[in-house]
Amino acid sequence: MLITGQVQVSGTVSVVSVPPGAGALVLATTSGTVFVGPGSTVTTTNGFPVSASPFAVPTFSDSAGRQLWATVSSGTVALGWFLSTAA
Repeated sequence: MLITGQVQVSGTVSVVSVPPGAGALVLATTSGTVFVGPGSTVTTTNGFPVSASPFAVPTFSDSAGRQLWATVSSGTVALGWFLSTAA
């Protein structure tokens, strides 16, 4: 299954729930940088930076799944994602 989405990141927002099991997640912004992490406490210091270059994250059959959150240092940045699952 392929699921797509986009969220406007201003402050800290919930982005996507990655289900358990095999698949892949691709993240990219239209411009600017967002910082992604596994909880609502994500910051520009502890989050993984995602910019306009697509970034792919593989998940494996024993992956537990997780809700991802994003934040920005200032302003609003559009973050898009593609999620491919085995289900």
